[in-house]
Amino acid sequence: MDETTARGTEPQRYAVDLFAFWHPSVWGLETVADIKELGARDPRRLWDRLLTLVTDSGVQAIEVTFAPFDWRTAVAAYGSLSGLLAELDARGLAIVSGYLPSLEDPVALLPENRASLLEAVGGYVDFLAAVGATALVGSAPLRGTRGAITASFVDLATASRLAVPFHEIGAICQRAGIRFALHTESHSQMWTARDIDLFMLATDPFYVGLCPDAAHIVLGGGDPVAIAAKHSDRLVTAHWKDATGPMSWDLPIDKSIHVAHREFCRVPGEGIVDWAAWAAVMKSAGLLDPVLLEIDAIDTPVESIRRAIRHLDGVLATV
Repeated sequence: MDETTARGTEPQRYAVDLFAFWHPSVWGLETVADIKELGARDPRRLWDRLLTLVTDSGVQAIEVTFAPFDWRTAVAAYGSLSGLLAELDARGLAIVSGYLPSLEDPVALLPENRASLLEAVGGYVDFLAAVGATALVGSAPLRGTRGAITASFVDLATASRLAVPFHEIGAICQRAGIRFALHTESHSQMWTARDIDLFMLATDPFYVGLCPDAAHIVLGGGDPVAIAAKHSDRLVTAHWKDATGPMSWDLPIDKSIHVAHREFCRVPGEGIVDWAAWAAVMKSAGLLDPVLLEIDAIDTPVESIRRAIRHLDGVLATV
């Protein structure tokens, strides 16, 4: 198929969150801990291989994420910011956004730890601005397991408390010309349609936007197209990922919950998301350049990304 899409004569650009390459077998390793060890011991070896996988998949940009697929390891791999930029330019790649894992840690969000968090965010945001990225994305901490002996609730008080660090991070981003967006992570405190409404109400739109993830919204029983359209004025970026349908709210919520999500996640075109309708909302919001794919950690990321691109090229040609 001709790569020309709704953008006219220019080929459609795609980006991918680097989480797509998180599976140990991609690296010939046994565990995720082995990937982290390789990144700490030999960042250049890891990042050379990572960027080769990225270019082989057919995307033109990336969202940096957890270490060692993070910005600090990337800079260490090439000796400096300028060295990293030269490597990206040589490969025809760009960095469009960054994911902030520390927002998932409730301890990091405590008032007594806020200064350390904000200092780290400042360095991250300065990096994103320097490489020409536009967005910083983060998820709220996990919910408590439903029915647990010690129950926890996501209510207006919860959203108001979390809005404090979210606003502070948003202000740091604004000063650097970066936009901050909350991500709709499954089983997090901002997951269901109601949760998203709650956090959009509790936060200032001048400083806090939204990064809807189509798959995670489906997993929570929501309609990703309707939610994205409802909050179209808050959209900063979006994760294009598919899902087979809703998953239970009653799973035990612990550190393994993210692995449980993978059973239900699919590449775009292999689940139930209405991608034509989703793409129309994103086009109206100016978020088609690039389309940011999120592929769950699987052992065939390059092939999966290529399948997603083939499907979405067809969809976007009609939008």
